[in-house]
Amino acid sequence: PNGGPEDVTPPQLDSAGTFPANYSTHFVGDKITLSFDEFFVLKNPTANVFFSPSLEESPEFLTAGKTLTILLKNDLKENTTYTINFGDAISDYTMGNQIPDFKYVFSTGDFLDSMATSGKIIDAFSGEPKEAVLVMLYEDFTDSIVSKSKPVYYTKTNKTGLFSINFIKAGSYKIAALE
Repeated sequence: PNGGPEDVTPPQLDSAGTFPANYSTHFVGDKITLSFDEFFVLKNPTANVFFSPSLEESPEFLTAGKTLTILLKNDLKENTTYTINFGDAISDYTMGNQIPDFKYVFSTGDFLDSMATSGKIIDAFSGEPKEAVLVMLYEDFTDSIVSKSKPVYYTKTNKTGLFSINFIKAGSYKIAALE
């Protein structure tokens, strides 16, 4: 037998073993469990996976079979929507098919925040789009806030310089980009 067609699909989130469910509300706890439909690899979570809004302490990532467990080391804010940005860090075990720009979203309140911002970062000298630039939102508008505190929300630009930050709480923010 030839083994069948080549696997070209990335792992899919299996809702049966996932807690809390993606896009759920009223989360309380210190552990998040993501279950996938096949064995997967999580590439360097400390560098590639980030929470928005940011957490004081980095969580611990444990993989076992088809399950990823995220152990939170500090309490989450009340009435806040969190996005876990995995980027391309999750791929299937055998073929390396990545889940493109995978995001997992949940809220500790009654609803998911629905504001968003997006844009494109262009290098001022070359006119070319910039990949992997950190785009950050701050609630504090002082000039030195970027060097003094963590952003409330953040993301990285993709290969074409595009970024989007979704599930933002309504309000006014200072935006900064850092390479």
